[in-house]
Amino acid sequence: MTEKLELDPKALLERLQALEAENAKLKDASIQSPAHLVVVETEYKGHPMLEFRPGNARPFSMGVKKLEAVQEGWEQVEKFLHKYSDGQVGDDQI
Repeated sequence: MTEKLELDPKALLERLQALEAENAKLKDASIQSPAHLVVVETEYKGHPMLEFRPGNARPFSMGVKKLEAVQEGWEQVEKFLHKYSDGQVGDDQI
């Protein structure tokens, strides 16, 4: 009932090398490509929301009222970001 599985050492070595190459490629891709922000329109209990999904952080949502408040104070938001970030905040990063 117990069957012994015959493994070809050459085939195993080739498979191991292929997996190591794939692993190295995946590691390089994760280092080189920055996490992208995805913004999706959603709904919560019948209310429209925007869900922000940063690639490297937990997603968060904002409704119309909070977004209107942010829009109203956008000038102060930009000043705050320039003061406390590395100074490289631009339209493509926000």
